[in-house]
Amino acid sequence: MKNIYIVIIIAFFCLAFKGGDLHSIHISISEVDYFSEKKEIQVALKIYTDDLEASIKKGGVSSLGLDSSKERDDADVFIEKYLERNFEIMLNVEEGGIGKMVYIGKEYEDAATWIYFKFDVNVEISKVKIMNKVVLNTYRDQKNIINFRKDKQLIKTGYTYKKSKYLQIEL
Repeated sequence: MKNIYIVIIIAFFCLAFKGGDLHSIHISISEVDYFSEKKEIQVALKIYTDDLEASIKKGGVSSLGLDSSKERDDADVFIEKYLERNFEIMLNVEEGGIGKMVYIGKEYEDAATWIYFKFDVNVEISKVKIMNKVVLNTYRDQKNIINFRKDKQLIKTGYTYKKSKYLQIEL
């Protein structure tokens, strides 16, 4: 199983982010970092810009013009709302214990967009459940890789896809 992650990651970096090229792979990478001392979870999500825009557009929003001179002034508002519906973190599964998502911003890198956001944590964490449905309803072959770290130590790497929208982590 570990080999599949290596293949996916290599394919992602080798094929993925070449400026402006059409791509046949649909993938995102989420770097989810829990900092126990700060009591927060920080997320950096890397996704193809055109896939992100297509998914937001599918929800009835006209073109955002991401990463262009035609980018809408309210593009960040639509990205934040999209993430609120499609990326969720539950702590200790039954207890909740996490604050509202705080959208920080985005930056562009070749054909990809890095999106940054965080959650405040108000309980001691023993279990984490991450729901990442980003782009899953747009492309049937979408895979969302999630790397979860606690205090900079990698705890688990997994992924979500059409039939499995959650990744569970025991600490």
